[in-house]
Amino acid sequence: AALQALKEEATSATDEAAKVAAEQLQLAVEALENFDKQQDTKAKATQKDNEDKFEEVSQTIVRRAEEAQKALQESIEEAQKNLESERKETERELQQRDGQIEQLWSAVSDIENVPTRKVDWIVTHAASRMEHPTEAETLEGKLYNSWQSPLFDMAGAR
Repeated sequence: AALQALKEEATSATDEAAKVAAEQLQLAVEALENFDKQQDTKAKATQKDNEDKFEEVSQTIVRRAEEAQKALQESIEEAQKNLESERKETERELQQRDGQIEQLWSAVSDIENVPTRKVDWIVTHAASRMEHPTEAETLEGKLYNSWQSPLFDMAGAR
């Protein structure tokens, strides 16, 4: 009977320990499930924040790309206007130059057709620029030095 009592007491203690363990296990499972729910909630909130930020950044990129495209288009249009303006100015200047060249050719043609009867060539201080012949040159029969004219154009003649 003592053995039976000990057996019942052990069974009762085991049942009690199993009951307490089951209660503790249930509390731990509930705590874990609660923790998982909190983690899921935080993860979903973080994911939502990340998606919102990604959307915001995407919209910013699209907006800036549109602004850049618009600025580029405006720059291209302004450059084309400037180029066209410069082209017209250059064309006007070239036409002016063409007119001046025609006038110049006309003046040159007039000058070429004028008969030249006399050309005076004055060399200032010619005597001081020319040296007298040396004694050796004088003995050889050279009594004077000459001075060659540099090449020049005169009234169409060369």
